[in-house]
Amino acid sequence: MTDTADPATEPVVLQTTSAAPPAPTAAADRDPLVDALRGAALLGVLAVNLFAMGYPEALAFAADAWAVPGGWALQLTALLYQGKAYALLALLFGHGAGLQAARLEAAGARPHPLLARRFLALGAFGVAHGVLGWYGDVLVSYAAFGFALLLFLRTSPRALLAWSGGLLALGAAFFLAAGGLLQALSTLPALAERGARADQVIQTMGDEDLQAAVAAYAHGPYGALFLRRLKDLVGAWASALVVLPEILALFLAGLW
Repeated sequence: MTDTADPATEPVVLQTTSAAPPAPTAAADRDPLVDALRGAALLGVLAVNLFAMGYPEALAFAADAWAVPGGWALQLTALLYQGKAYALLALLFGHGAGLQAARLEAAGARPHPLLARRFLALGAFGVAHGVLGWYGDVLVSYAAFGFALLLFLRTSPRALLAWSGGLLALGAAFFLAAGGLLQALSTLPALAERGARADQVIQTMGDEDLQAAVAAYAHGPYGALFLRRLKDLVGAWASALVVLPEILALFLAGLW
């Protein structure tokens, strides 16, 4: 006599299919031109930032940074890369975010949560780099501007171009208006003398701060160097806010 199991009492095994783990984009699916442009942009950013890596934040791109033997090489590097490499990198950042969003949607996933996590990770790397490495970090700025980019993932191409052009015009108008206002105020007799005194005070404070920065970076101790780097890092991040419209405009142009 053989025992036969009752199907009703048999345990039910659910068959599940696990999602494929995240993996880099296959080589066949990559665009070699985009990769080459990204490498060229990173090389250009490195070449320009070499001007600043040996100086405190206040002297990063000042005239003293050029007063070295072989200054013609620095002039050539500035001509080829300064103001161009970072713009190309920003365009490619927006383009890459758009490609990732399109691939995620094609796979049935929502792009916003994953891209948000990636921008958070990028910002975390930026904080570590800025605090422990060099004050001239841009990863935090890219992460912050990347969250703004998420608002435009479903925007039409025509609207993207309109936003991009409008933000570029806004940035240019801001600098023109600020420069014109300062120039106009400097011609008023009642403000000219006060402005001269204020410039002298600011110059004196700047010189003292610069001497303290050089002493911290050159001689330490590490605690003083660390605090100085934090101060320069905050200044660099604050400066990035001024160019927010321009960077976001380049992101949107790349997303287009």
